[in-house]
Amino acid sequence: MKWANILTSIVLLFILVNMTGCDDPIWQIVESPTPTLHAAWGSSADNIWAVGPRDKMLHWNGYSWSEIDVSTGAANEVFAIWGTSADDIWVGGDITGAVLHWDGSSWSAISTPNPYEGTDYDQFVVFDFWGSSANDVWAVGELGKIMHWNGTLWDALTLELYNEDFYGIWGVAPNKIWAVGSNATIMQYNGNEWLEVDSGIESPHSLMDVWGSSSTDIWAVGEDGLMLHWDGKVWSQVAEITGSFESVWGTSSTDIWVVGRGANMKIFHWDGTSWSAERIPVEPPPLYDLWGSSSDDIWAVGERSVLHYRIWQP
Repeated sequence: MKWANILTSIVLLFILVNMTGCDDPIWQIVESPTPTLHAAWGSSADNIWAVGPRDKMLHWNGYSWSEIDVSTGAANEVFAIWGTSADDIWVGGDITGAVLHWDGSSWSAISTPNPYEGTDYDQFVVFDFWGSSANDVWAVGELGKIMHWNGTLWDALTLELYNEDFYGIWGVAPNKIWAVGSNATIMQYNGNEWLEVDSGIESPHSLMDVWGSSSTDIWAVGEDGLMLHWDGKVWSQVAEITGSFESVWGTSSTDIWVVGRGANMKIFHWDGTSWSAERIPVEPPPLYDLWGSSSDDIWAVGERSVLHYRIWQP
């Protein structure tokens, strides 16, 4: 059965190459030593990091993935990775009292405050990072908690929405940052405080990620087909495609990608006019994150698969 599946994937790849042309990028399967990955981020096409269960971490050197031994012993599950440069990368998740930081030579655990003093919770679970610089980094997570790094230490903020989890964060500038989460909640940071913004809908489902090409072109995606667009004034619902979306990422207003999970989920692409389903060489597995160095070098990671969008390489 295994060889039959491999043969089927090879045949599908050759069909895709013949249909698209050898000079056009296509989605291809890339082998990795870890079957499940939750997130990926890189500083360049040949310096990409990906994280998964426990403290599993992979590094791409431009040719292959290799497993990195972090050995902190503190990680139960890792969900997020993000950085400002090759020597300033943050990793977060269900890590006891800390987040992990790469300084260009080694990984270390950086202490974080416990925002749940006096409750049954004893640590901050991080789902996503974003920052405007090495001295201005934000982390979002469970129960209305957001943390901020000022270059020296992490500080915890408690928002008014105590029961909401925040899964995605992205910004245009230090005073224009968006966070999205459960119950289609959207928050915006204006440089002084976080304020809730009307999403335009009422939904029990979560928004899982947010990304934009500018302050007037921002996309938020989530469970049960949730897809919203910000035009600089209001959020509006987009109902063009269906799926349970986990990640949105792009290079411009006319080159945006979405991945997720579910029986009908595919990899979708926005060309500035409409969304379309992409051809891939396997039945779409659950995919949790997207990152790319350019419009023809994009990675999608998830369960049982690592997919790479690039010019065909046999």
